[in-house]
Amino acid sequence: MPHLLRLAIPTTRKLYQWAASLSILKVSHIHICTQGSPFSPFPVDLIVFHHRLTIFSLLVTLIWFITGNILVYTSINTCRYASPRLWWLNFAILCILYLMVLEIVVLGFVVLIVAPILFVSFFFSS
Repeated sequence: MPHLLRLAIPTTRKLYQWAASLSILKVSHIHICTQGSPFSPFPVDLIVFHHRLTIFSLLVTLIWFITGNILVYTSINTCRYASPRLWWLNFAILCILYLMVLEIVVLGFVVLIVAPILFVSFFFSS
């Protein structure tokens, strides 16, 4: 009986090895669920700081995307000729962001429309 009890309770070393194999998001989710535990791999302040930085970078990206669209498309006749390298750099960055948005739309289309149709036609065709 004591041998089975030893296998059920993980040691700190085994838990750190297990947590190291997970991604940072899963580890932070585990830590949030086990606050105050001696097995937690990260302090609470680091996880809160990471969450705030993620939100901040998302907001900066969104603000830059909106501002970049306004500045690029209102300065086609002026800045494109006055400083073409800077204008084309901003336009290229906007094109990359448009590709990122297109990737999300295509992925949503495949997951929400194409995959269910293929699933239904494959499994219920007979």
